[in-house]
Amino acid sequence: MSAIEGGRPGLLRRCGISQCTTPTLTAAEAAALYAEAGFGAIGVWLHKLERPDWTGGFFVPEVELAPALVEETASDLRASGLVVSHVVLGGFFVTDDEELRRRRVRSTVRALDVAEALGATCLVIAPGRLEGRPVTWAHDCASRSLSEVLELRSESSVRLGLEPVIAWQSDYMCSIARALELVELVDHPRLGVFLDNFHLWHNADWDTPFVLEEVERAGPHIVGVHVNDGVRGSEERALPGEGEMPVAEFVAAVERTGYDGSYDVEYVYDAGRIAAEPDSFAPEAVVARCHAGLEKVLAGVLG
Repeated sequence: MSAIEGGRPGLLRRCGISQCTTPTLTAAEAAALYAEAGFGAIGVWLHKLERPDWTGGFFVPEVELAPALVEETASDLRASGLVVSHVVLGGFFVTDDEELRRRRVRSTVRALDVAEALGATCLVIAPGRLEGRPVTWAHDCASRSLSEVLELRSESSVRLGLEPVIAWQSDYMCSIARALELVELVDHPRLGVFLDNFHLWHNADWDTPFVLEEVERAGPHIVGVHVNDGVRGSEERALPGEGEMPVAEFVAAVERTGYDGSYDVEYVYDAGRIAAEPDSFAPEAVVARCHAGLEKVLAGVLG
């Protein structure tokens, strides 16, 4: 049974929005807006819980959140009726600084606790960068760290999802194949792969057949999916239906693996555009564009 079966009628019951897509909103405000638009899921960013005024500029969230804040957020999300499809972010274990590695293990355990409290399906994991070190060394460091996290929270129901990203962001976790190698090393049922078509196509130089073959390989290990769009030659994301990527073909390939979770838009852009171009980038406008784009490209796949 789908994780969101029985939710809102129509195609959007299988779709969600990751919180960074509306960066000026709190989790409660975002959830209310997404639910009103008919979406079935939300992805929560720890960055926004740690720094409520955060609208960009990436950092590794490591602060221990106040229990009252987590409970209030969980209550707001439950009231919205949305599934929490994923929480961003844990990881960054790959380092030769053992004290830092252990600190990152502890912060990932805390992130997992927050994800559990929010009722999330999975916690997205970014293991870190190579920075000149061998892949085999990185695999060893990451696998040890992930095993420690999973052992420390052996009773948790939240899965961990390794997200392959565009190579300039991570020269380590930059392909499905690399993620599956690490999944195999750790060999734990709660560790899987979190897919993002924007990253996958850029890393494959827009080779559509190759990406779809890689999706098929990921198969039962897929724990979550980001859907975005883009234009060839640009590293800026676009909303589904507003670019050139074969979004429908990607989602169809994921569906063939038996995946039954949500497809979440993760649209990253300069928050300054909200004030400069409110008709296109105010939260309500972006959510409406998400709605229209997903209906356009996925009606024949999920409808």
